[in-house]
Parts: sequence; C-alpha cells; structure tokens
Amino acid sequence: MVRLVPLSFTVTAFNARSNSPVTVAFGAFARSQLLKSLRSAASCARYAFTVVLLKLIFLPGAGRVLL
Repeated sequence: MVRLVPLSFTVTAFNARSNSPVTVAFGAFARSQLLKSLRSAASCARYAFTVVLLKLIFLPGAGRVLL
C-alpha cells in the first residue's frame, strides 16, 4: 500500500544536510565569490566603456586609418 505524504513533510538527504553550518558557510562563500567576480567584471566593463567614450569625444579620428 502506498502512503500519500505531502512533499513538504518528506525528509530527504538534501534537506538533512542543507541546514548544516558547513553547507551554509560554503554557500555564503560561493555567493560572495560570485558577487566579487561580477563586481570586477562590471568595473572592467565600466572602465572600457569610459575609455572608448573619452576617445570618441576628444579624439574623433583615433584608431581610424586615413587613406
């Protein structure tokens, strides 16, 4: 006979481990590293955009080959 138990009341190995301090600490570390890399990428993109914009404004012919 099959018992019908709602999913919220079933205990799985993932649920048992997901609240452990090690798992939580690893998740926080992974999240902080991801955010750090995204901040770094955004900073590089912002710098590159600023350089291109400044070149377009102050050096309109920079980078173009004149024939």
